[in-house]
Amino acid sequence: MSARTTIWITGDQCSMKNTALKSADKSKHFDKHKTQKLLMMEQSEYGANDTKMHYMSDSLKTTIDNGYAHHIVRLMLLGNFSLIAGLSPLAVNEWFTQMFVDGYDWVMVPNVVGMTLHADGGYVGTKPYAASANYINSMSDYCKKCPYDQKLATGEKACPFNTLYWDFLIRNEDKFKSNHRMAMMMKNLAGKPDLWRTEISAQAGKTLRNLDSI
Repeated sequence: MSARTTIWITGDQCSMKNTALKSADKSKHFDKHKTQKLLMMEQSEYGANDTKMHYMSDSLKTTIDNGYAHHIVRLMLLGNFSLIAGLSPLAVNEWFTQMFVDGYDWVMVPNVVGMTLHADGGYVGTKPYAASANYINSMSDYCKKCPYDQKLATGEKACPFNTLYWDFLIRNEDKFKSNHRMAMMMKNLAGKPDLWRTEISAQAGKTLRNLDSI
């Protein structure tokens, strides 16, 4: 990627950046020890053909080819997956900064750490932008050409997006149940039986252990 022009950051922006990054480093709904193979590799080491998920393959190809992607691709596809997979906010922010031509602190910190990953202690947004494959299917045609079934959350053909979405809610149930903007999501989760929750958690663990093969 070509060298960028230096942009001076004001005191307020610098303070916000430091606050956001400190919050991200302490964020409890991310497991920093989970593998980060899917997104965190350098551009030269990772290609769009390395994943079977159609939306991810296309999103990565767009990013690698152009150094740019639409806001929704960043937030609701690449970013959303990073959120529900529990990838390290600092590592994800670094990846976005390196991969996009507008990768300046004043762009990436509030948008990636704050809005996308909800890892700034709620400074930018009051809820995480977490969504399942149902969102992708309703907003695009990605699911029609994907080997995974966008209706399934468990099983061999289950969409990893669904599995990790529900696992994300299960892992953070105590934290999110008091957030009124998450009320509908948490109500849907509350109606799920214990056996289903166990199956989701087990499949999510398997998915996260094999991020380089999904």
